[in-house]
Amino acid sequence: MTVPPAATPCRALSIKQPWAHHIVCGRKDVENRSWNTAYRGTLLVHAARSTAEDPDLIRRLDLPLGGIVGAVDVVECVTDHPSPWFFGPIGWVLANPRPLPFTLCRGRLGLFTPDLTARQWETIAVALTAGAGAS
Repeated sequence: MTVPPAATPCRALSIKQPWAHHIVCGRKDVENRSWNTAYRGTLLVHAARSTAEDPDLIRRLDLPLGGIVGAVDVVECVTDHPSPWFFGPIGWVLANPRPLPFTLCRGRLGLFTPDLTARQWETIAVALTAGAGAS
């Protein structure tokens, strides 16, 4: 495993499709979890290899599986939220979603540091920097 550059977020969360897509496109503003986190800041969104919906539908929608698809900021964790996406018990409130070029990598349970090459980390860092300048 290559250690990410200091300016690159190194934590990720695996999320099943189509929910990962809805998060990075800005449609889903709360991620429901059974556990709280003290983590705040940029989080890489990893699209899990398994899906929450019909796999044929995911294929027809051409949603990628098994890699980093974007980034989002975790701004707080709550036990109640007005978002229609919130159903608890814990809602991770998300902001500043941005799609990233697909980067194949293995996911894990919980927050994790993706096992990426230096070149992959650099690609993600450049895309995040470009996205920050575009808003």
